[in-house]
Amino acid sequence: MDPQQQFFKALAAMREGDLEGCESICQRLLGINPKEVNTLRLQAQVWHKRGELERAEAGFNPPSLSPVISPTPGRISEKYSLIRKIILPQNSLSSGH
Repeated sequence: MDPQQQFFKALAAMREGDLEGCESICQRLLGINPKEVNTLRLQAQVWHKRGELERAEAGFNPPSLSPVISPTPGRISEKYSLIRKIILPQNSLSSGH
């Protein structure tokens, strides 16, 4: 299965609530390409859904991508807000999840 197919499988796992399956696929994909932004975002979403907010922030904003994603340092609450806007579907924000 090529990386794109694996990514879509991880996305399907996330939508079905299979956080462990999604994370496992993300880890395999990041082993191939650790800077793949879509996979980083999806992995951060897994951690966010588990309530692991600091881990989600660190996973979403790894040192190798820091200048691209976050040009200026900020507080965790500011970064958390940014992560929510980027990785969560709009209907999730309105439902409070």
